[in-house]
Amino acid sequence: MHGFSTRAGGVSISDGHRVLNLSLMEWDSRENVLQNRRLLRSAVGAKEFELLAIKQIHSDVIHPFRAMPAEASKGDASATDRAGLLLGVQTADCVPILLVDPKKRAVAAIHAGWRGTKGNGQLSGRTGVFQRCLAQVCHADVTRGR
Repeated sequence: MHGFSTRAGGVSISDGHRVLNLSLMEWDSRENVLQNRRLLRSAVGAKEFELLAIKQIHSDVIHPFRAMPAEASKGDASATDRAGLLLGVQTADCVPILLVDPKKRAVAAIHAGWRGTKGNGQLSGRTGVFQRCLAQVCHADVTRGR
């Protein structure tokens, strides 16, 4: 399953408007963010899943997951071959990339920052993270070491 959201709706308030803030930020309460995440999960038919959203830092760090981590992970790509994990990626002026290998039943969610995608629509300078993530999803046990 997959889904995309916009900023509209939700229980958070920004500039006088209700917004679907999914990120734990200083300007919003944890309770609002968790409720917004429940709303998103419900909208995509994933009420029983927990949203695994990493703290994105414009890096080439990939996290393979077997289960929900005990604490927040920092990086810009996550991958799993385990059912029940809902991987998330958040973007504003960046590009979300979703990878799937139906044979291995593995998925990845990548946050591609502008530095990695600038210039004639071609990936430049950061292709390594995409290649490594694709290799992890399609060719390797993505949960090794976790």
